[in-house]
Amino acid sequence: MAQPYQSVHVRPVAQISVSARLKFLQKVYGWMAAAMVLCGVGTYVSITTGLAELPLRMGFGGAIVMTLAWVGLGWVVNKVRHQPVVNVIAFAAYALFTGFVVSGIVMVAMIVSLQTGGGAMSLVWQAFGITAGMFGGLSIYAITTKRDFSWMRGILVIGMFAVLGLLIVDWFVQSTIFSMAVSFLTIMVFGGFVLYD
Repeated sequence: MAQPYQSVHVRPVAQISVSARLKFLQKVYGWMAAAMVLCGVGTYVSITTGLAELPLRMGFGGAIVMTLAWVGLGWVVNKVRHQPVVNVIAFAAYALFTGFVVSGIVMVAMIVSLQTGGGAMSLVWQAFGITAGMFGGLSIYAITTKRDFSWMRGILVIGMFAVLGLLIVDWFVQSTIFSMAVSFLTIMVFGGFVLYD
């Protein structure tokens, strides 16, 4: 039996014309923008209805269950990605559920912002701005450069598993410096994924 993708020839992105890359990225970024809007809606609804407190009240076990549900929904989205209409519904559900998952963090950030004298959304907007700036800058670099970043795949996968392991260790260590180091490593690894993808 033939493999489904046996005859597909994949060229490194660096060998594709800039106009073809831009056309592809326009479509991808359109979907990403839609996901961000739906995630924002999910977060807003969760905070205004009080659902955002649920993840905070569930404790460690509840957080694990919610994380597994989030990963499971991502798996479902991946499985139905080639089924028209169903894939869009699954993608929208995943984006909305992601908003619910992060709503507790956003709510805590809003509370901290208010207690430190800023507006309720000041920390959230700062985090959003820094993330958007980094993502945009790395994307522009990846689009316009003639370099092939496919060599980074193995390093990034190992880095992602290292980050996951360090996050588990951080739950037990509870060190601010260690947390900052893990955060820095996470930023570097996922910044690398922006270049790679």
